Amino acid sequence: MASSAAACDAAAEALAANDPEEALAAAEAAVVLQPESSRAWSLRAQALNELQLFADVLAAVPYMRSLGDADNWQQEAERATTSLQSLFALLPAAMAGTASSDPDERLAAWTELAEADPTSLQARSSLYTSWLQEAARCGQPSESGLCAT
Repeated sequence: MASSAAACDAAAEALAANDPEEALAAAEAAVVLQPESSRAWSLRAQALNELQLFADVLAAVPYMRSLGDADNWQQEAERATTSLQSLFALLPAAMAGTASSDPDERLAAWTELAEADPTSLQARSSLYTSWLQEAARCGQPSESGLCAT
């Protein structure tokens, strides 16, 4: 793609076509071509949210905030925050079965986890640790639900 605008258009089209992988590739290209493009960062955040890569959205918040155009990305950052909070709320219950004293219940819980995408499980575990560290660093969240800087 020759320009950031073309890459953004391709990302938007891919999102409209429900192809988040292609959207992410195009948005990443747009970000590389024009790192100061809030549209490119917003499309990247949308694609990452669709792929359930919520921590990647939140990791980009400081840079997106530096661009100053919060209208383009704030909604996606809040969506990622809410999604992660929901995910982490479910994590203890999902893991409880793996610690059961009943071998059949343990096997069923591990089988259910194994049938899920192992990359996703690994990422979620890693994200949970990172999220807890970030939450501790932030102290109290801001009104928007994001860490105040």
